[in-house]
Amino acid sequence: MWMFAHWLQVVAGPVIAGALVLNVTPASAQAANPALAAAVAPLAGGINANAATATVIYGDNGSINWGDPDVQPPGFILGQMFITRLRWSHWGRTDAQADGVIHVCPSSNGCTTHNGTMNLHQVRSHRGHRYFREMTLRWGRHVEHVTYSRDGGTAVFWH
Repeated sequence: MWMFAHWLQVVAGPVIAGALVLNVTPASAQAANPALAAAVAPLAGGINANAATATVIYGDNGSINWGDPDVQPPGFILGQMFITRLRWSHWGRTDAQADGVIHVCPSSNGCTTHNGTMNLHQVRSHRGHRYFREMTLRWGRHVEHVTYSRDGGTAVFWH
């Protein structure tokens, strides 16, 4: 957890009272980690027009607490990883699949990049809107499972 909190302070902003406060902009990403800047720029857009009726994903730009509902985002910020060049082969009511480039950034020394897949599943509802709660990332022999939920605090985020 320290590495995650430290990375957020370096790249995205402060960690305040156990809640993640993310304010990632292309300029702050470029200053903190030039490799991250390429992923943040396309994520600065607004809410996808299809988000009103389709199953959505929250937090693709690093936002928390039900911010930024989106459909088929072009990239994703996820803690010490970010995903770029997402190509969606399927986006349905119960699952979604995409291929993309996964950047793993365990420290400020740089990132490794891998071709990989993102699978979204386990649909839940929040205030009448369907959203994907679970994500599985696969690259090489690695599998990473993350959940959009609370983790002992009040903030809802991917962990």
